[in-house]
Amino acid sequence: MKIPTDYDNPGYAQARALEPEMAENYVAHIMIGDPLADAAVEALSKLKRSETNRLISAYMSPPSPNGQELPDAPSEVHALFDDVMAPPDWLDLPALTAGIHMFHRNRKMVVAGMLAGVLVEGFSTNISQSFFITGRLREQGVRRLQLKVQAWN
Repeated sequence: MKIPTDYDNPGYAQARALEPEMAENYVAHIMIGDPLADAAVEALSKLKRSETNRLISAYMSPPSPNGQELPDAPSEVHALFDDVMAPPDWLDLPALTAGIHMFHRNRKMVVAGMLAGVLVEGFSTNISQSFFITGRLREQGVRRLQLKVQAWN
């Protein structure tokens, strides 16, 4: 198996020494692609960066009042964003309303509670493994936490 360059470091080697099957399984699963996204990235890679940024920004912005499409976007980009913008069949949008209202009424408390939960449990569960394996826990984890705290103030 070809290992991504981010995993070619002492952290991954240590993880493989401790739990070889789990470490290899983890890397194998991060290599599973998304065909629509892969095709869109490939199509966008052939464009100028400014054009790619324009298309992504247009798709990420609220729809224009006249429903203007981006006819100049590659078909692969249309396919990806059509897929991501359509809610899955199982999603019950009206059931989310109460939670959305609660979040907006109590957003500082909700974010603080989430952060406390991450600090207490996040670094001792499977979700933290990618930080440990890549060696990025200290490099980026603390910086991201500081940015979140600054955003509250």
